[in-house]
Amino acid sequence: MATTPALMTAAQQGDRAAITELYRLHQSAVHRYLARRCGADLADDLAQDVWVRAIRALPGYRPTGAPVGAWLLTIARNLLADHAKRAATQREVLTDDPGRHQHAAAPGPEDQVLAQLDAAPIRTAVATLPAAHRQTLALTYWAGLSTAQVAARTGRTPGAVRAIRHRASVTLRRQLTAA
Repeated sequence: MATTPALMTAAQQGDRAAITELYRLHQSAVHRYLARRCGADLADDLAQDVWVRAIRALPGYRPTGAPVGAWLLTIARNLLADHAKRAATQREVLTDDPGRHQHAAAPGPEDQVLAQLDAAPIRTAVATLPAAHRQTLALTYWAGLSTAQVAARTGRTPGAVRAIRHRASVTLRRQLTAA
């Protein structure tokens, strides 16, 4: 059975049987379209989102002469584009032990010991830096001051602060990667 104007009118009015029939008629085409572009697992999720968007958009649907399937595939295409944009901007950070950072309780003694062990090489490397480098790093990263604020506090120009911070960072990187 094809999608008829009567079926679309009933679906627009919220008739569950009509919406179910639309789903039955078009779900496989929507899923197939998505699966070819993003794989079956993601297509399962995105196909459901297509139907959520379609049902929300039904009251405003106006026939254009194109098949209803084309309207649904346009929704699928737009949803796929939205997903691709989000995926391009989201970053995943992998850790050496994912379980270590999952609890929201206050850090326990074992967390404090692990943090101290992780920080020990950094503290040792920072201690070898000249005093101006240590001061600039401390004010920038630990105190959270801007370049202009560090410059005002140390009596240096912002350019000098950036140069010192850069030299200190390069030195630390060399020391920590060599260790």
